[in-house]
Amino acid sequence: MTSTQIERLPDGLRLTRIFNAPREQVFAAWTDPSQISQWWGCAQTSSVDSTVDLRVGGEYRHNMEMSHGTFDMVGIFTIVEPPEHLAYSMKGEMGMPDSVTDVRLREVDGGTELTLLITGLSDETMQGFVSEGWSAGMEKLEKVLQSLQL
Repeated sequence: MTSTQIERLPDGLRLTRIFNAPREQVFAAWTDPSQISQWWGCAQTSSVDSTVDLRVGGEYRHNMEMSHGTFDMVGIFTIVEPPEHLAYSMKGEMGMPDSVTDVRLREVDGGTELTLLITGLSDETMQGFVSEGWSAGMEKLEKVLQSLQL
């Protein structure tokens, strides 16, 4: 299993991971609500209900049930270029700052390299919190993509 490489930046994080799956499949996992519900969120996320209006200017909402209550992630898509590029804003809630996420998918030998750039996280504590959450999410995404390969 591949690990997620995480780099802290002055204003955010860059995560990189290679998945043993076609780029189209990885893109679908990021944009199809039924697939998002299988992997989105940190280790404490027990269920996710997502809505996705996949177009520039379209809104997404991920309602996450967590051990300490519910949490909504809401934002607007700013780039939608299947199957290689997706970008969206996130409105901060529950202490989370407003941020921008840029997802790039590149075909590599044996699968797809995902590069995730999150900006708007200048606080080191928040970077650690978000880094931990995304690391758990990437592990769950890996399992979902593996199950699709069977």
